[in-house]
Amino acid sequence: MGDLSTDSFSLKTAFEERKQMKRDEVINAFDQWAKDGKYEKDMSFIGNKGVDIVTRAASDHFSTNKDVVSVIDIAAGTGLASQALLKLGFSIIDGIDPSQGMKDEAMKKNIYRDYVVDFVDGHKTVLETDKYDCSVVSGGFSQSLMPCNALYEIVRIVKPGGVICIEMIESNLVRVEEFVNRLEPLWNTFIEKGVWKLLRKEKIPDLVIGETGLLMVFEVLVSEVPIPQLPPLNNNERTT
Repeated sequence: MGDLSTDSFSLKTAFEERKQMKRDEVINAFDQWAKDGKYEKDMSFIGNKGVDIVTRAASDHFSTNKDVVSVIDIAAGTGLASQALLKLGFSIIDGIDPSQGMKDEAMKKNIYRDYVVDFVDGHKTVLETDKYDCSVVSGGFSQSLMPCNALYEIVRIVKPGGVICIEMIESNLVRVEEFVNRLEPLWNTFIEKGVWKLLRKEKIPDLVIGETGLLMVFEVLVSEVPIPQLPPLNNNERTT
């Protein structure tokens, strides 16, 4: 991983530190990171290429009538992706993220219809089945953040015919233990079993310095995934 760093933040260090954290510790770390605008300053230094690409993918799909398209920003953080969605013409935007501190910062932007504080993993959140036309995930599939089984919940809350837009660092597929030989096979199984249809899969050069990204856009075909979830690799992940 390219070590993008400032005097007070290193992307590589943050990645490695999260490997040792339990779920509550990860939440607390993000709560603290959100304070005084530090998270957004660090993200500004790294660059928002992934945010721009994943939100433009949503915009490309819904080329007209964006004002009636309901979107859920998953792992929404302080609302950077949601801000981009708003600028692109979307106006019905919800968010979900496990960090109350991130939500507190995000809500200052007056973007959201609703913002739920919860992990997206193997359990059912309070969000309704078939609630959204679109979901965007920018950076949520990373070390100690969303597990593979998050895909089950994302499919459940996006209505059939809706789309799921995901952006992530490609090397996380082989560097994050949770994803190794699990995440990519799972999304391929979803294709084979008719859970969703792949609309776009593109590599993103220099998503961050030294790292290639992946953009994937899937069309949802079912209301709930009819196959069993993957066995969790740790006790932090809920499955019911």
